[in-house]
Amino acid sequence: MCSATSRSKQDPSDRGEEEETRTLQRLRVLAYLRIGILVLLLLAFALRMFRLDGQSLWYDEGVTAEIAGRSFVDLIEWTARDIQPPLYYQSVASWGRLAGWSEWSLRFPSVFFGLLTLPLLYLFALRLTRSRTAAALTLLLAALHPLLIYYSQEARMYAQLVALSLLAAYFLLMVAISETNNGWRWLGYVLAATAAVYTHYFAFILLLALGIAFTIDLLLSSRPPQNYYPFPTLRNFALVNVLILFLYLPWINVMFTRLAVDTSYWQGRFKLWEALRTIGMTFVTGETVLEAQAGRLLPFTVTLTLLSLTVLAWRAWYGIPTIQSSIRTLIYPLLWLMLPILFILILSSFVPKFNSRYVMIALPGLLLLWGSALASLLEPFFDRLRRENLDREFDALGRPIRRRHIFLGLLASVVTLCLLTVFLRSVINWFTEPAFTKAEWRELTSYVRTHRVDDEQLLLVSGHAWPIWNYYASDLPVNRLPDIEILDVNSVLGFERTAALLDSAFDGHATDAKKGAWLISWQDEVMDPMRLVPLHLRLAGHEEVVDARFWQLGLRHFTDIDPHLIKATPSTLLDEPINFGNLLSLVAYDLLANGDLVLYWRTYESTLSTADLQITLQTFTDEQIPYAHPIDRRPAGYLYPFFRWRTNELAVGQIPASEWAGAGAIPGKYRVELGVYDPQGDVAGLDLIGSMGQPLGKRAALDLVLTEVVSVRPRITLGKLTDGFSMAVVLDKDSVASGQAVHVDLWWLVSPTENGAKTLPNETALEIAWRDREGRGLIARSMMQFDDNFAPAEWPMGVVMHSAQRLPIPDEIVERPGQYLLDLQLFGGGNEESGVIHKELEILPSQRTFVAPPLAISLDAVFGEELRLLGIEEALPKEVTVESQQPLRIYWQALAEPNADYTVTVQWIGADGRAVNQRDDLLPGGSSTWAAGEVVGQPLLLSAPVDPGTYQLILALYNAAESDFPRLYTEQGDDFVRLGTIEVGR
Repeated sequence: MCSATSRSKQDPSDRGEEEETRTLQRLRVLAYLRIGILVLLLLAFALRMFRLDGQSLWYDEGVTAEIAGRSFVDLIEWTARDIQPPLYYQSVASWGRLAGWSEWSLRFPSVFFGLLTLPLLYLFALRLTRSRTAAALTLLLAALHPLLIYYSQEARMYAQLVALSLLAAYFLLMVAISETNNGWRWLGYVLAATAAVYTHYFAFILLLALGIAFTIDLLLSSRPPQNYYPFPTLRNFALVNVLILFLYLPWINVMFTRLAVDTSYWQGRFKLWEALRTIGMTFVTGETVLEAQAGRLLPFTVTLTLLSLTVLAWRAWYGIPTIQSSIRTLIYPLLWLMLPILFILILSSFVPKFNSRYVMIALPGLLLLWGSALASLLEPFFDRLRRENLDREFDALGRPIRRRHIFLGLLASVVTLCLLTVFLRSVINWFTEPAFTKAEWRELTSYVRTHRVDDEQLLLVSGHAWPIWNYYASDLPVNRLPDIEILDVNSVLGFERTAALLDSAFDGHATDAKKGAWLISWQDEVMDPMRLVPLHLRLAGHEEVVDARFWQLGLRHFTDIDPHLIKATPSTLLDEPINFGNLLSLVAYDLLANGDLVLYWRTYESTLSTADLQITLQTFTDEQIPYAHPIDRRPAGYLYPFFRWRTNELAVGQIPASEWAGAGAIPGKYRVELGVYDPQGDVAGLDLIGSMGQPLGKRAALDLVLTEVVSVRPRITLGKLTDGFSMAVVLDKDSVASGQAVHVDLWWLVSPTENGAKTLPNETALEIAWRDREGRGLIARSMMQFDDNFAPAEWPMGVVMHSAQRLPIPDEIVERPGQYLLDLQLFGGGNEESGVIHKELEILPSQRTFVAPPLAISLDAVFGEELRLLGIEEALPKEVTVESQQPLRIYWQALAEPNADYTVTVQWIGADGRAVNQRDDLLPGGSSTWAAGEVVGQPLLLSAPVDPGTYQLILALYNAAESDFPRLYTEQGDDFVRLGTIEVGR
């Protein structure tokens, strides 16, 4: 080991040789670095050029092609009506006039600016950090970042925006770190910043972030007093920004106007957490990783960013390498990242329109943070020139320097490799995974061109997509529905307007010839959320199956369209609309040939509210057996909530047969009970309001006739009974009290046998053998038909069918409670050798009672010679408070076996004789199951009216299964019974 004295006595020639060796090493490292940067730029260029025209243009790129192909004046006029400034379109227009308008040519300007971003980012990072390692690492992250690659291959302005923003930032930083000769730097900043704000409005937000960072940088400058110059420089900074605003004056009024009148989005509630989550995922994985996978990387993203900020803040606190440099390295990336995101999120909270690409301008700030922090950990590990730090074994706190540097260097290397791995995975997805391809306009237009008959109409929904259609199929005239140039949610298609547009497309009623049409849809969920265009075409013609699918696009073909059948109003209006709570009414309903149910609603004037009304449906067979229960939904579809309807608008909801009737539903009569409710209000539902303003219950009944089997396979496993016949049986309960009904769902499938198709004889039925618990002794037999009105000879092959029946319980079983085994098998028509389906059912002791308890109020009112209202268990209160809940328990007695399941309504009648509040409930268990003489108690919970006063409480019975809700009359000829008088006060 050499001592300090021996080193000081080293021969000067030896020291010169050592210095020369170190200089050569520095030059060699610098040469390697430059070669590496060149290779990296070539790789980035190759990635951005790879399959540049491999995918179709999508809508936004079609807009670019349309605008750029116009004259300068037309280009300015269009962008003045759009939401983007004109400079990017002018750049593409200038390039297109030289290189043509192919997909490759339209996207190449983005490649150019995307590649230009990389050296600009490298130079900015180098000037900012004074570290080639940090600059090179930032360049590496940017060269392979999937979001930058993605938008470098899209004919939109985002790559140009990032490049110009970096150029403006570079010039501003050069002013901050230089003392003289800043004239050309100020000029470069003005030109770059002006170009950026003429490219995208959000560039102003970045200029604000850079301006704040620049001001802090100057005010914290550590230069000696004689060289301290912040205030003159800040004055110049203010002047050049005034100059930028002056240069933007021709467009500033357009900017504020477009931000104020922009109607390319629905008004709604901005979801902050969802937006932040989207930003976090996009800034790591770009646009080409599934959300579920990208979401798992959020903790990694947040942790890396916080650690990067911690490292840079620590260096700034200790002034490493200098206070000015370390503070600068922190504030520029931090403000570059945070302020654009913050301002755009605030703007989105007022204008609820957000996409992660809007904050792409903040991405360089994040890359600078990561690159600078990781480089600060890697440099002590790789930089062998800093030997004075590595020769010491321990620092002042006694920590081993070498080990700490090795650990941190390895950690930074692993983190960098992880980031690059994620980036490359996302880039590979972009080039290989079909799920991330753009909308296939090129392929769709080619298909239509080769399959369309000359006289067939082309209908484009949404109409604002015409620029991309015009790019690929200018030779195919298309009807735009609606006829708009720019997305406008106020132009949503209504029923009447759609009919008028289609009438015009088919030349009205000028001819009796039937016609064909191709329907091309994109963003139809915005412009045609009620699916009115295909509805009109289905009502007027026939839809044929299209044997091709196109990503993100819809294509449907209709033939035999009779233009006379396209009408502005439903063809079958109800005699009297069904009024739900004076908010909306059902004015008509249709059942299409394929069984889909169409509901026509109309709002009342000045009744639209913020309520998100829902409808609830339940389907019953002709014998009132529950058959299907579709999920609750919005009246006019998920994408068109009630609070977006227009006043007095005719809104349309479509419910597929597979939902209201269910998969496998067989032809026959059905009844759908329909209610409307506000999930944030009374979930019991809106009252049906009669013509005199009186409440009529909560549910409307729609009588429907299904003419063909709903050929959608249910999610149920069928068991084979015979060759060519499979079946499943589902009981609605495992146990039942004696005398109560048991409903059974039958699912069956007839398929071709080994010897060919087999038609089952019409006498085919199900035989049910009732056995004891051990399954040995036969106690009774019963029979069950599949359906009385759908004979086996009519059953289609290969389609699962479904019916609901009442399980007949033999008389021998009714009075013998216990556990039973049921063996079900085919009966009749040569099916005696069929397999057996086993079910279990417990018959409980009868809970019926035939004696009434003591009653506080005896009423003894007979309704329709079927039911007697015995009375009320407890006395009615004389006075209650408004909106209070009042329990009531009434008792009934069946005089004979009732013929229907009746509903009781209890109403509060005001001084004017009108009902102001009511409660409707089905009689317990369904009155059709009651035995003669049986006494049944029914609890009710009544809500008192909201206004004080004296009210009569009345009770009535009606049959909700019939469309006109007929009431039962008492022996006195009344259709109601008075229960008493109650005073309602506050």
